[in-house]
Amino acid sequence: MPALLGVLSLALGQSAFADDAPASAAAPKPESGSAIGTFISAYVDGSQAMPDTPWPYTGDGGSGGDAPELRKFPAPQNSPPFPYGEYQMGGTPTIGDRNNAPVYPLMKALSESTDFWKDSRTQISGWVEIGGNMSTSQRQPGNRYTNAPAAYDQIPNSVQLHQADLRVTRLPDTYQTDHVDFGFRFDLLYGMDYRFTTMKGFWSNQLLSKNKQYGFDMPMAYVDTYVPGVAQGMNIRVGRFISLPDIEAQLAPDNYMFSHSLLYAYDPYTQIGVVDSIKLNKNWTVQFGLTGGNDTMPGTQGSKLSPLVCAQWINNANSDSIYGCANTINGANYAYNNVNQWVATWSHRFTQTLNNAVEAWYMKENNVPVCTGQVGSDGPATPNGCLNSAFFTDPSKRFKTSEIAVVDYLNWQFSSKDSVSFRLEYMDDRQGQRTGTPARYWGEAVSWTHFFNQSLIFRPEINRYTASSPAFNGGTKRIQTMVAADLIVRF
Repeated sequence: MPALLGVLSLALGQSAFADDAPASAAAPKPESGSAIGTFISAYVDGSQAMPDTPWPYTGDGGSGGDAPELRKFPAPQNSPPFPYGEYQMGGTPTIGDRNNAPVYPLMKALSESTDFWKDSRTQISGWVEIGGNMSTSQRQPGNRYTNAPAAYDQIPNSVQLHQADLRVTRLPDTYQTDHVDFGFRFDLLYGMDYRFTTMKGFWSNQLLSKNKQYGFDMPMAYVDTYVPGVAQGMNIRVGRFISLPDIEAQLAPDNYMFSHSLLYAYDPYTQIGVVDSIKLNKNWTVQFGLTGGNDTMPGTQGSKLSPLVCAQWINNANSDSIYGCANTINGANYAYNNVNQWVATWSHRFTQTLNNAVEAWYMKENNVPVCTGQVGSDGPATPNGCLNSAFFTDPSKRFKTSEIAVVDYLNWQFSSKDSVSFRLEYMDDRQGQRTGTPARYWGEAVSWTHFFNQSLIFRPEINRYTASSPAFNGGTKRIQTMVAADLIVRF
C-alpha cells in the first residue's frame, strides 16, 4: 500500500518522501497554440533534432551528457544512434543516474501550457513501427508464416504493422541519495509482434486459441521502488517485465536491428514477479528475483514459482561488461514454455563509436510431450513448447530437450545519425522444441540504422539463414535470404 500511495502522489507531481515540494503549484504557462498543432509541428520545427554533440566523438566515454559526478561509469556508447548507451542490464533502471528521458512530440504538446509533466517526471509517449521484407520463401497453403523460424517478420514478401505502442512511464531519480523514489512503466502494444510477447493467461486466447495475425498485449506493467540506503542503491521492480538477459530488446526502438536473432526469438520473453537489483559499487550489481515462470500468468495452469539470480561486472576501464543470469530455476519439468535458462553476455567497448557484444545460452526442459496438431489453421507447428509430431511419432513418450545458442553483434557508429550492425549467430535446436524443426542454424545479417531525427528512424538490412534440415519456406528449404526494412515513428 505505501508503494501504491507513492505512485499516486508522484502522478500528482509530488514525491512521496521528499519534504521540499513547493507550497503552491507554478503558474500555468501561457498558451501558444493548440496541443494538436504543437504535436504535428514538432516533427518539422527542429525540436526533434538530434542532440548537439561534437563529431567525431573522442572515444573517452564522456559523451552523452554524463556529468563526472554521476555515481556510475559514463555511458560506454552513444545513444542515439545506438539503441541504448549503457551496458545492457534488464529488470532495473540505471542506478546512479538521473534517468532523464528525451521529450518526444506528444510530451512536447502536453507540456505546452503546464509544468505538471516535468514536475512529476511522468511521460506519455510511444511509436509506430511498419516493416516489410522480400524473401526467398513463399507463403504455403495453410501457412502464411513461412519466413519462420526467422523473426519477427515471418510473413514473406509483405508489409506489416509490427508495433503500435503507447507507453506511460516515470523513471526514478536514482542519482540522489536522500529519499526513496518511485517509477513505473505501462506499455500497451498492438501489432503482429504480440505473437512473440504473449503470456498464457493474459489476453492469450488471441494467439493460443484464435491465432490472430494482429493482437494486443501489455509486455511491460511494473512499479519501481528505488531505495538509496542499501549499498550504493537498490531498485525493487514488481509487475510484468521483459525477461532480464539479452543484447536485444522486444520493443522496436531498443533493438540494434529490425530483425531478431534466433537466440532472442526463442528464449523466454516476459515474466511476472519481483526483481531486487543492488548496486554494490561501480563495478558490481547483483539481482535476485522470484517470478511465476516464463510467459505464464501466476495462477494459470503451468505457472511455476521460479527464482532467478543475475550479476553484472564492469571493469575499472569501463571497457568490458560481463552479465550472467540463471534466468529460471525450477527443475525444468514440462509446462507452458518452462525452459530453464542459463545465459551470459560479454560486451566490449573499443571506442565510444565501436563496440561488440556476444551472448550465449543453454536451455533445457524435461518430460516434454509430442504435439498432436496445430493451433487453429495457419498456425505454428509447436505452439505450446512441445515436440513436432512430424519428427516424433509416438505421442505416448516424453523427452528431455536442450538447446544452445550464441550470437555476436559488432556495432559501428559512422556519423552522429548513423550506425551499422553486423550479426553472426548459431543455434542448435536439438529436438526442435523451439523452432519446430530439429536442426542446427547459422545466420548472418547486416543492418544500417539512420536517424532522420530522434523521432524518425529507418533500418534496412539483409539477413541469411542456413539450416542443417529443411526449416524455411514451410519446411521445404534449408536456406533463406531476406531483404527487409522498418520505419519507426516515435510520438
